[in-house]
Amino acid sequence: NSRIYACGNSTYPNRIYYTDLNDGEDWTTHGGSMTIDGNDNDNLTGLANYSYFGSNIYNVILATKKKKLYTVDVSNTTPANWTFTCINTEIGCYSHFTIKNVGSAMTFWDGWRVQSLTGIALTPLSIPIHPDLIAIDPAYRGTHQTEVWNDKNHLYLTYVTLGATTHTVIYMYDFALNAWAKWTGMKAECLATLYDEDTDTYHVCTGGSDGKAYKLWSGTNDNGTAIT
Repeated sequence: NSRIYACGNSTYPNRIYYTDLNDGEDWTTHGGSMTIDGNDNDNLTGLANYSYFGSNIYNVILATKKKKLYTVDVSNTTPANWTFTCINTEIGCYSHFTIKNVGSAMTFWDGWRVQSLTGIALTPLSIPIHPDLIAIDPAYRGTHQTEVWNDKNHLYLTYVTLGATTHTVIYMYDFALNAWAKWTGMKAECLATLYDEDTDTYHVCTGGSDGKAYKLWSGTNDNGTAIT
């Protein structure tokens, strides 16, 4: 609704900040903040445009904490009239980098699993790879990232294996097949889909801990082994 929203202030971890209407630089004069359950000992971890059964509701925000999910109705032009509703009191999101709109659902990492949110119903997608995911060092539970391929049929998840300090594994989920593939030996501290206007194609790319960018689905070998 022509505003910018943000969270993540360590002093006020349950506040959502917003700008003035049609002014993305005014956070204080006509902008402000609202608090989401400020006494629940849980902090906001992410914000996203709420997708409800495939329709983006531009006046509703999905706000996440580590153990809760909320919808925030910001449709009223007067912020004092905005309301929030807790839609889940047990499951939240650990990394805002993982909140994605995928067709009729939204996906995110809850600290142990990849969840799919359709309306207000949650479905865990990562049960087949759950043994690997629960073995992660707790210090890295909030560092995972995901990216959705342009065809909306594939989700990529970066992962730090137990004992490691960098993201060397990517799990790819195929929505059509309901199946996961594991790629090892990767350099994937971050993920992004990039558009090449010269070839009119999209590419999933990673950023490595070595400061370099890498393009997936490129080349003729698989981690040094020729693809035949």
